[in-house]
Amino acid sequence: LKGDISKDDERLIAKNGAELIIFRWGAKRVPPQNEIDAVINIMKDVKYRPVYVFCRAGIDRTGFIRAYYRFFVQGWSRGEALGEYYWMGHLPNVHDDYLKERFLNAEKNK
Repeated sequence: LKGDISKDDERLIAKNGAELIIFRWGAKRVPPQNEIDAVINIMKDVKYRPVYVFCRAGIDRTGFIRAYYRFFVQGWSRGEALGEYYWMGHLPNVHDDYLKERFLNAEKNK
């Protein structure tokens, strides 16, 4: 979810027949909904599996999209998705309020 990848990693990805898809998300802003949807659709599409999601630190953007996927695709509860999000080492930032609001609104609209 951040485009900082070494040439060695690019070669390793190509050698193993994987596809590199980069979304240039920063840790200080919530990504646009259409990009969130694009990542979720990639994660749901069996032709891309297995999916390896990473970012520079592995705790903000990775945790954000994992929590989003857990809640909206896998049906985890808000507490479960956010619990894993924090347990995996997420550092508080703008993604927190966004996830909490989205999860709460989704629960209200069920």
